[in-house]
Amino acid sequence: MPRSPISLAGFALLLVLLGFSPFAVQAQIRFDGLEGTVGYYAWSGQDFRDVEGGPRYTAGPMARLGELWQLGLEGYYGESELRLQTNPVSLDEYGINLVARRAFGSLVGAHFFVLGRAGWTRLTSEIENLQTGEVTTGLSQDGFAFGPEIGAGFKPSEYLDVVWALGANWESFGECQVFGPDDFTTGNSCSGVRWGVRIGIALGRTN
Repeated sequence: MPRSPISLAGFALLLVLLGFSPFAVQAQIRFDGLEGTVGYYAWSGQDFRDVEGGPRYTAGPMARLGELWQLGLEGYYGESELRLQTNPVSLDEYGINLVARRAFGSLVGAHFFVLGRAGWTRLTSEIENLQTGEVTTGLSQDGFAFGPEIGAGFKPSEYLDVVWALGANWESFGECQVFGPDDFTTGNSCSGVRWGVRIGIALGRTN
């Protein structure tokens, strides 16, 4: 099960590190567009040492707070593969995050930003036995993730923004059974860092 108290604590810590103060926001919250990105993310850490990177997609709505802050929900889906000669494992990851982003420079022009995210994540796997041809599906595990990101954005038109970012998420799971019995036994926890770069657009963002 996801450890929601830890996830929320991590998100709160990120907000503090980013310098977010709700009392400093004088303007009302307003809708600030739908954002979608595509990127490539790798894995690091002892538990994920043999896992290859893969594509990762995000999408979700954003809200504006004042001139420099944005809050939003981010859904994501990613793919990766475990390099095993006998039983290759295809991994799918999906989840949802709360995100907070602070711009350095006006959001209506070119600017840099820092972002913090925290939320729930799930890994599912498909394990193929090359000797027998059997495929095992339906293995999944829940966890939590949080991490920072830096990036930049610019506005080529009134209702379109282009963003790119480099970031990393620390991800922790209560069990590692998605890798199969040859690598982990049920009940063992695992964690790692997923990091990479993404680029995308935001539609509907106004001045």
